[in-house]
Amino acid sequence: MPVFDIAFRPTDSDEDGISLVRVSLTSSPTDALVDVDPEKIGNYHVAKLPVSLFHELGLTVMSSETEKSPGHAHSPELNAAAYNSKSTKRILKDKMIELAKVAGQNIVYSPPEESS
Repeated sequence: MPVFDIAFRPTDSDEDGISLVRVSLTSSPTDALVDVDPEKIGNYHVAKLPVSLFHELGLTVMSSETEKSPGHAHSPELNAAAYNSKSTKRILKDKMIELAKVAGQNIVYSPPEESS
């Protein structure tokens, strides 16, 4: 399944970096969606990416558990301010493209298709 770099684009609320979930602290791929707005959950796919890929790209992964998700983590470099900065946006987009390439080969959950 093709995944585009926009899947890793920080939103304005991603001040601390994009959200990730550590698979070792989940029982199902859908556990990665527990903090997602229920109205938006049908827009999300879940991919399994190795932390080593983030490290190879010069990104870190930091634990930041939430009340609902003990496996929650984030990548602080992929934050809204850095993405919106002219000096770092291109560098981050290149990293996001690489993450998207690997994610496309490692989708572990897709939302059910709506019947018409």
